[in-house]
Parts: sequence; C-alpha cells; structure tokens
Amino acid sequence: MGKSEEGTLLSWKDIKNNTKHVKDTALQQFIRLYREVKDKTYPTFKWGDEIEYMMVRLDHSAGTAHLVLNNGQVVNDLAGSSSMNKNNYHCDDPYGADWSVEMAAYMVESSPGRPFGGDVLDYLLVEDNLSIRRKQLNQVLSRIRPGITEDTCLTLASFPRSGLLGAMIPSNHLDSDASMLSELSLGQDDYATPLPRTRAVLENLLRRSHRSAAARIPVFRDESSELNNNIDPLTNPEGGIGFEPGHVIVGPCILGGGVASMQLTLQGSNFEEAKLLHDQLLPMAPIMIPLTAAAPIFHGFLSDWDSRWNVIEQTADCRTPEERNSDDESFRIPKPRFGPVNGYVSSSNEALNDVPFPHDDAVYARCIQEGIDPCFARHTARQFIRDPLYLLKERLHQDDTDTEHLQNILSTNWQAVRLKMPEGDMGWRVEFRTMEAQLTDFEQAAYLIFVILLTRATLAMGLDFVSPLSKVDENMAKATKRDAIRGQTFAFRVNPSKDVDEILVRDMTIDMIVNGGEAEEGVNFPGLVPLIRRYLDMLENDEDGRFRPMVNGYLDLISARASGKVKTTAQWIREFVVNHPDYEHNSVVTDKINYDLMKACSDISRGNLKTSSDISQAHNDIPRPRGAHVIRS
Repeated sequence: MGKSEEGTLLSWKDIKNNTKHVKDTALQQFIRLYREVKDKTYPTFKWGDEIEYMMVRLDHSAGTAHLVLNNGQVVNDLAGSSSMNKNNYHCDDPYGADWSVEMAAYMVESSPGRPFGGDVLDYLLVEDNLSIRRKQLNQVLSRIRPGITEDTCLTLASFPRSGLLGAMIPSNHLDSDASMLSELSLGQDDYATPLPRTRAVLENLLRRSHRSAAARIPVFRDESSELNNNIDPLTNPEGGIGFEPGHVIVGPCILGGGVASMQLTLQGSNFEEAKLLHDQLLPMAPIMIPLTAAAPIFHGFLSDWDSRWNVIEQTADCRTPEERNSDDESFRIPKPRFGPVNGYVSSSNEALNDVPFPHDDAVYARCIQEGIDPCFARHTARQFIRDPLYLLKERLHQDDTDTEHLQNILSTNWQAVRLKMPEGDMGWRVEFRTMEAQLTDFEQAAYLIFVILLTRATLAMGLDFVSPLSKVDENMAKATKRDAIRGQTFAFRVNPSKDVDEILVRDMTIDMIVNGGEAEEGVNFPGLVPLIRRYLDMLENDEDGRFRPMVNGYLDLISARASGKVKTTAQWIREFVVNHPDYEHNSVVTDKINYDLMKACSDISRGNLKTSSDISQAHNDIPRPRGAHVIRS
C-alpha cells in the first residue's frame, strides 16, 4: 500500500465533478507512455513477491490473542533496521527487504529489496529471503512490549475474530491489559492505516456505491449451530448475522480488505510476452485459490468458504445498484473493481472473451486511432469505466509527462491478474493476485516458485492453457467454497498446446489439474507439476546438485496438497477448531479456541510445533537439499 502523499484531499463531490478531467488527462498520459514503451525490450527476467503479515499479540497469562493496530510505528522501525540484515541474521542475503504498511493498521507488507531472477541461485535463496524478512519483523515486534506478552507476525489469511469486541489493540492501548480491551468499540478509522489516501479510498468506495460496505459470508452449519438470529451476541451492533439468516456480516470495509495474500509480479521481455503471460495466468487464478486456501473463519464463525477472495471482493465493490443490476449490457458492470479478470489481452485470444463487459467508447476510439490492436484497446477502455477514488487538490492539473492520474485509474483496478505498464527501469509486468498467505516460508516459497516455473515452462515448451473466459468465471465462483480442493471440479483445458485445431475443456478436480490423469475416456491431461518436471529435465544448470532437490521438494508439497495427502491450511484450521475440547459444534470460535489456534499457528511459522499435523509434518518430511539452510524466526 505504501507511501503517503502530501496535499489536500478533495471531497467525493469534488472528485465526481473532476472525474472527466482526470480521465481525459489519464488517457493522454497513457498514449504518451504507450508510445515510449510499446517497442522496448527487457531481456533480463525479473520477478518478486509481496507477502502480507498480520501483527498478533499472544497474551499467555490471559489466554487471548489480539490484532495489534500499530503498522506505522513498526514499518518505521523496520526501515531503520533493514540495512543491517547481513550483520544481524548471519546470512549472505543479496536481496534484502522493502517494507510498507497495508490498508489495515494490523498488517504490513514485505517484498525483496531487489528482484529475483531466473538463475539457479535466485530459486535457491527465495525461502531464505522470506525467512529473513519474517525474522526481521518478529525482532521489531518483540521490542514493543518485551517480557509481558508475545507480539508476533503471522502470514495468516484471516484473523478468526477480526472485528469483534476486544479482538484488536489500537496503538494508544498497546500497554493495556487484555481485560481492558473487551469493551473497546472500534470503527473503520481505528482499523485503517492512518494515511490520508487509505482513508479516502475506503470512504469513497462507500460513497460511490450508495451502500454500507459489508460482506455476507455463509456460516458453516454444524449440528448445534443457531443461524436464524439477526444479531449474534458475540458481535458489536455493526456486525453479527443479519440481512440473511445463516450468514455472518463482515464490516466495515477495511475488515474485508484486511485479509492477507501472497502475490507475485513477473516481468515480460517485451509487450507481447507480457500479454502472453497475463493470458496464460488468467485460467490459473481460480485454480490457485483452493490450492492455497487458508481462510475458513470470519468474525468468530466457521464459514462455508475456505478463502478470503469473496470477502474482499464484496467489501471493495463500489458499483452502484444500477451498475450491478441494469439490463443494459452496455451500462451494467458484471464484475466488481476487485474481482475476476475482465478479459484476455492478446489478439490471438480475443474470441475467448465471451463475457460481455462495458468499456469507455471514447478511450477505445482513441486507442484504435493510435494503432493499438482492438483487444488491448478494449482492455484499456474497460479500466477507464472505473472512477478515481482519491484526488489531491494540488495535483489535479497535470500534463501528459506525469502519470499520476493514469496510475490512479490503473492501480485501483484490482483484478485477479493485472497487466502493469512500465515504470522507471521496470518493464511490462504481470501481477498474480489470488494466492493466500501460508503459515510457513517453506510453503510460500513452494507456491511462488511453482507459479514462476509454470510460466517458464509455458514459454519454453509452447504451452497454452487459455479457455473461454466464461469457464474461468465459473471456476472463480466455485473456488472459495469449503473444501473446493476435494469437492469441486473445474473447467480446464486438457490439450495445452498451441498447435491444436480446437480447444478442449473438461471438468477436472484440482488433483487431476495439478498431477494429471484421464479427464474422460481417451482424453488425458499431463498435469501442471509433471509439465514443470519435464521442463526442468530440459535444463542443465544444477552444477552443485542443490537446485533440483529443492525444487522437487516444493513440487512435492504442491502435488501432495492437490491430491489430499497434505491438508490445505484452511482444512487444518477447520479441523483444529472442530477437534478443540471447548468447541460446542455451534460454528462459534471462542476466545480460548482462537488463542490456542493462534499459538499453534505461531509455533508452526517459527518451526517450533512438535506435532504430527499435516502442515508441520510436510515441512519436516519433504527432503531438504544438500547445503540449503532456512533461517528460523
């Protein structure tokens, strides 16, 4: 999320009055930038990750766990210590770390200080770099209240009791006892990072949509669940089960957005390759949701979802009722600002964009006039249907040498896969956004390298995974459901070659998509992991013998998750709650259950949990390469 801008924020009314001016200027900026970069090449492959952390206080004497709303101070402290990585952590880490605040005041984000590449050494050091970052953050957190409680970072997709009374510690109560927190009633301003831009974006999402921001989440129905009340006694009046029986309502907006992901961004060698990578990753977006599922609890209830995706999609939805419900396809916006991808961007895949989506006619016409191909012109014009969410009075008037108005439009189109224009020394990039944060750095490294190697295999072997956009959207709708990794099938292309006359799409389980199998009689799909292994067999770059064992360990985890041999984080969390001695089979996650769960998550992430749980056992059992080391928190 990041930096604060100096200036005077305009009101929503003034933003609306200046929207046409901003969009006209943004279009001029786009055309100027496109002319400059459309033919540039970027021969060095670069990629990086963005990991989101929640800051959690474990009060062992009280048996409670709380979120700590203090990311500004923590990031400032991290900025002061980030230059000391090598001396402090006894590791030759050539990448370092960058830190920034997230929208929610209990979250921070890290990325490598410089990008990874595609060499063997880059892959070997990803997990180490992730572990160093975790250790650095935990070291800063340990100084907040030393010796009294344990403040720790968790790469946790959702905090089970987020938004409930007493679940969060604001920055002005960091020294308060747990008993003093139970009556604290907090609002969006308390939850949100205190940056003007953050506050403006959150407020204007609501003002634009003419509704209260809330996500309706179906509650898991256990044998003693009572799901017919409008307000649940565990919640404050802003939350609880309302609107629709059997659903928990998560609000305000920031609580829906305050869920943690694991994202990666990779650079294409040129514009055409970046478009190709965008389109190849598009059908992977829903597949990676159940494969990384890690969020089965919201607002103190076990839910019927295993993922955060639908929650943030609902709370960031700023469409007006007319835009959501209109019968006029040229006006109706079928997808929210944060949501599934609007379409493929390569001309060769334009026929697969079989889901109608409106676009700005003037922007489209100007792009065509510039000589931009119709598919990418339509992609650009679709982004311009979204209004800016914040403006600074001092930056209202710009010329085409700036890019602020353009980035205001592009950077708030939060789709599952994003094509990003060059900035500075960064080329055309693709951002992959659907993966959930995992408890351990081993798991996170495994998923990151899995996706990166899949893109490398796609380019090297001429693979092609695209299928009709309507099928991808159907997959997105299924992906968040409880136990989707075992209980759902997903429409996926079974002949992933460019040299075919017809695209064949069949319904397959995640296991079959990842590990391969017979989709139907006579139709076999090779599987994503076997395709990556085939690509690795083509390489001759493992001189010291470390690379292949490490990558095999990562691929073994992905394969085992898909087959069900190793539980997803969501499955493990759900079973932990259901098997807890205090659980009353009523869907409710109490303070005691929450504390024990957070303590176990902390122990797993630090490598301290000595149990036979599938997550920790997978981490210990999968072979480690010779000479490799992992920095423990």
